[in-house]
Amino acid sequence: MRNLELRLSLAGALALGAGALVYLCLRDHSPVASAFAVCMGSLPTLLHTAAFALLSLAVVAPWPRLAPAVCGAWFIIESAFEALQIPTVAQLTHVIELAPGSLLLRAYLRGTFDPADIAAAATGALLAAWIAARTRAHDVELRAR
Repeated sequence: MRNLELRLSLAGALALGAGALVYLCLRDHSPVASAFAVCMGSLPTLLHTAAFALLSLAVVAPWPRLAPAVCGAWFIIESAFEALQIPTVAQLTHVIELAPGSLLLRAYLRGTFDPADIAAAATGALLAAWIAARTRAHDVELRAR
């Protein structure tokens, strides 16, 4: 694995771990966790969007022109999953009919739609694009020396 792919993969794994950690900490019902959730409720969405985009960007690193499409695709995917938390959308797409057979889907559909999560997904996609661009520019500088 080349240096660029490795660094993008590590950044993606770090963001994924951080998002999971924040999400798990917010599941606690203590007063501290509740106050934290109000301030940081959309942070897992931002981190997970950035993580999945960075991991995907590591795969397509030899083709830098794909970066905007990769980041845009992860924004759309994350936004679609957020929209599925709207009961009407879940019913119209028949996702509710699939839920009884999937523990993960049942747990997900108990979530609450928050427009701030859409903004967080957009920010995460932009953050991934920025990290990838800076990482690529740094690699170009190193090779020029």
